Amino acid sequence: MDREVFLQAFEEFLKGKSARKIEEDYHINRDTFVRICRENLPEGSKRRQEFEERLAHNKELSRVEIGKEDVRSAFFQLVNGEKGLMDLASELGVHYQTLRERLIEFVNNSQDEEIKRRYVEYKQKANPDYSFINFKALIIEMIREDMSQSEIARVYGIPPRTVSRELDKLKDDEYYESLYRIGKEHSERKMKRKPFTNLESYLIDNTLSGFVEGPVIIDDSIPKEKQEYLKQKKILERADSIEGTNKNKAKALGISVSTLRRMRIKVAEYEKLEEQKDEEGKEDR
Repeated sequence: MDREVFLQAFEEFLKGKSARKIEEDYHINRDTFVRICRENLPEGSKRRQEFEERLAHNKELSRVEIGKEDVRSAFFQLVNGEKGLMDLASELGVHYQTLRERLIEFVNNSQDEEIKRRYVEYKQKANPDYSFINFKALIIEMIREDMSQSEIARVYGIPPRTVSRELDKLKDDEYYESLYRIGKEHSERKMKRKPFTNLESYLIDNTLSGFVEGPVIIDDSIPKEKQEYLKQKKILERADSIEGTNKNKAKALGISVSTLRRMRIKVAEYEKLEEQKDEEGKEDR
């Protein structure tokens, strides 16, 4: 990213322009913009402090743009087919992506099973592959809430065989192998009505807390490549917070050194590709 362009975008951000607006005006990915700012602003400097304060303020503003009742009303109008996302966002005077994010938060935070099922039913019409569901997070929820595969499937309005199939996909994934084993044992015990002991439950909860999965319902407008990048980025941040060698870090994360190394390569390749896209976008302006 050209330094002059960066400085111009940075100054506009400090003056109140949102990261989303920066992305639209400069064709710079928001995450990349934030990363470049942090790389170019020394920690502890006045400019870095101004940036972090503005970033926090920007996030806070984005969270209060739409009232809870407005989000609830928009949700039911959307799933009932009364209005589309664009029209609802226009009426509320917000960016459609902001409304999409608030709706997803509304669904994930709701204790009403009908709301979850209605949203899944609405999304499934356009996405029959359930790409808007993070099944790893769903499996974790199933275990923590002590539900069977049929029960968690009923909550989200999906076929039980889909839960079983997604669980089986984790079998050969080194990072999620422990989640697979716990999920299978949990499912078998639910069928046999044989609960885990207190010690087993403690160990299971301790293992599950090591996964960085987030909510069950996700924003499928975000490409899978970026979703995977963000997940691996969080894992690497955890690794970097662990003292010792790569072997120590990998052991603490429950993965091999080679897997940790591959994650670093993939994250670096993704970030390099994003930088190239930003450069190409700058040249096209």
